[in-house]
Amino acid sequence: MTSTDTDDGALRAALHDYVTGGEPPLGLTSAGAVTAGRRAARRRRTLQVLAAATYKKAHTTAHTATTMSTCLTRGRSLGR
Repeated sequence: MTSTDTDDGALRAALHDYVTGGEPPLGLTSAGAVTAGRRAARRRRTLQVLAAATYKKAHTTAHTATTMSTCLTRGRSLGR
């Protein structure tokens, strides 16, 4: 038996003892997984709404500025 085999065996035994110890495993419960999924969906929806509102505001502002510029350079009234 080589020292590598001995080291692997010792590591395997240490890991086995750690995993099968009396402490509960760390990780998500089913309720925690559902909560995390809902949180991610809510965050995604919020970001989509913010992106749409930002795009709408930028597009409206750019269109208004273009319309005003065109009307002013052609000497027309803005119709308001």
